[in-house]
Amino acid sequence: MNSQTSASASIADANHGPSDHAEPARTHGHGHGLDAHLRSQSHTLVKPRRTALSRQLRTIADPRELKLPALRLTRSLRVARQLGWWMGLILIAFPLFLALTPWIQVIEGQGRVAAFGPLERRFNIEAPISGVVVKWHVTEGSEVKVGDLLATLSNNDRQFVEALEEQKQAIIRERDTAQREVDFYETIIADTRKVMEAAVAAAEKSVEATEQKVEAVEKKVEAFQAVYVADFSRFRRFKDTGATGVVAPLELDIAEGKARESRAKVEEAKAELKSSEADLAAKRAFLEETRAKMNAEVQKALVEQQKAIAKVEAKNKELQDVLVKIRQQENREVRAVRNGRIFRILVNEQLMQVKEGEPLAQLIPETDQPAVELWVAGNDAPLIHLGDPVRLQFEGWPAAQVVGWPSVAVGTFAGEVKVIDTADDGMGRFRIVVVPAEGESWPEARYLRQGVRAKGWVLLSQVSLGFELWRRLNGFPPMIKPFEDGPGIGDYDKGVLGDAKATGDDKAKLDPITPKRLIK
Repeated sequence: MNSQTSASASIADANHGPSDHAEPARTHGHGHGLDAHLRSQSHTLVKPRRTALSRQLRTIADPRELKLPALRLTRSLRVARQLGWWMGLILIAFPLFLALTPWIQVIEGQGRVAAFGPLERRFNIEAPISGVVVKWHVTEGSEVKVGDLLATLSNNDRQFVEALEEQKQAIIRERDTAQREVDFYETIIADTRKVMEAAVAAAEKSVEATEQKVEAVEKKVEAFQAVYVADFSRFRRFKDTGATGVVAPLELDIAEGKARESRAKVEEAKAELKSSEADLAAKRAFLEETRAKMNAEVQKALVEQQKAIAKVEAKNKELQDVLVKIRQQENREVRAVRNGRIFRILVNEQLMQVKEGEPLAQLIPETDQPAVELWVAGNDAPLIHLGDPVRLQFEGWPAAQVVGWPSVAVGTFAGEVKVIDTADDGMGRFRIVVVPAEGESWPEARYLRQGVRAKGWVLLSQVSLGFELWRRLNGFPPMIKPFEDGPGIGDYDKGVLGDAKATGDDKAKLDPITPKRLIK
């Protein structure tokens, strides 16, 4: 009760001031000690009250809040007002940020590390003969050089080599027989040609003689015809004048007889000419028949000779096959054909039978031309060209890649597209081969082994960040510029900075990561 009275007095003292307490002090002199005690307590209680009140007065922004304190409950917090200001600034600056921030479009692909040369990629070491591996001279992971002994094989059939030798001798005998046939027909052909040449020469001489005879008979016919014409003309003249009595009948008879005799000689000469021409035709036919007959005999001998030659060639091929098998049986040692490391041994010693051509082990050759095989979607393959720059991230290699800003990437490596397959893998994906970019290096071969998985980004055109977001929201493909005088098979390794200097364009803004054909 006393404490409540003291608090009330303190509040009253704070509201009315010290003048209100002076009068009771003068009236009640005997309570001077109690009043002093209450006054000291009232000052102690009023001090924090005044401090809180002054703080409230300072926070009043609207004078109406003095009359209506409830208005302060509807006022926004200071933190909320500051947050609103910041959000407004962000909404204004964000479109500008999207419009001005550069972004490089990329095509992403997954793949693995390989060698650029096909002969430097992993391959199988095959068995040269059928048999059993007697001993392995290497283990998995062994480093080998060209000519190093890898394994020794043994044939199960010990008489196999002897059988091959017998087969070789039989083939040689058959080949020699066929060769003798070839020589025999060669002799026949030569003799036939000699006989043919002699017969043809004789027939040609006979034809020539007959032709000369025909010519002589033709001249004889012409002479007899001239005599006949003269005699017949004389006979007609005598006959025409015989009626007048100028020519005696005896002379007319003599003229007629000569005309008849001349005509008989002409007919006889014509018959002889006809016989000579028939004889000439027969001899010419005989000449052609002789030639045809001799040619037929020669062609027949040539056919038989070709059969014999084919038999000889077949026997030679069989002999070569047998000799190869014999050499393979003699060469039971498997040696390395390239420098590299043994990756896997596929056949155990003395336990597994192998056939000729079956794999014994796998070897990974050494290579100084590393490459990465990346597989990209068929929708993106038409956008990639030879020489396009690529950023690569290798598995197990710490890296931080910002897709649109390759310049700030850490732990990635530069490359360029070297090969683009013309056909897919049967699943709609296309393979591209990436090699180190000019002047760039990749991790050493002991760290970057073949088969290590890799992730790559093929860099395309540079656009704004806002355009890229809009494109992805709408599902549009990346934008590329027309391919004019771009890098081809032979000029993909030309640097864009060097090309800019060659053209003398000092103002060209070239990004070493962006292809030159994509920059205006």
